[in-house]
Amino acid sequence: KSQLLLLNANLPEDAAAQAHATWSQLSHACHHRVFDLEPTTAQALHWISQVERLGTALRDANLRAR
Repeated sequence: KSQLLLLNANLPEDAAAQAHATWSQLSHACHHRVFDLEPTTAQALHWISQVERLGTALRDANLRAR
């Protein structure tokens, strides 16, 4: 979680906020309880696309820093 805080220094604010939101949603999904509903396929696919966008944003930030 502390690494997420450092994203603000390297990514646009909206990308860092989206990364934190996706991390929170994935964390909740991985720790769901018996009485919680499982994530839907659509939710899982959305999280995958968000993580892929984060990867792209991090690569772009790394290239700009060089």
